[in-house]
Amino acid sequence: MIKNALFGALALLAGPLIAADSGPKDDVKAAAAKLAAKSNYSWKTTVQSAGGGGGGRFRPGPTEGKTEKDGFTFLSMTRGDNTTEAVLKGGKGALKTPDGWKSLAEATEGGGDGQPNPARFIARMLQNFKTPAVQAEDLAAKAKDLKKSDDAYAGELTEEACRFHGAMHAVPSP
Repeated sequence: MIKNALFGALALLAGPLIAADSGPKDDVKAAAAKLAAKSNYSWKTTVQSAGGGGGGRFRPGPTEGKTEKDGFTFLSMTRGDNTTEAVLKGGKGALKTPDGWKSLAEATEGGGDGQPNPARFIARMLQNFKTPAVQAEDLAAKAKDLKKSDDAYAGELTEEACRFHGAMHAVPSP
């Protein structure tokens, strides 16, 4: 009986020590969960190309977004001189095209004429969109080694994860 009580007391004392010794992956996952639990949030993502170049009309520009918990996500994505707006909810959505607003399903239709269709490309990308909170948790789980440096977390993705995510970008610290 005393042995069980002693083991129970040690377990209660060790619990906070184990939690206090969380690593960078746990920190990012906790921050992502905290962000996802908020009723809403907004963000701005800026992509920097390796080598600093990257001209052309499709060069990535900023993406700004606003999302509601279990609700809508609004995105404004700039590529070159073009800005595309989209609204998403639960795997469905709509995007603003030169011809007006179209559902993602409508925007992905057609295109068998061999002509480039930027709306189709963007619609397919948006069908797989994940909010920053979900992306951060997903990337942290797939990182080989995540380290905190100054106010950011950085690491390399596993080879398998690179097939889907490309290079990992720094995630702001909580």
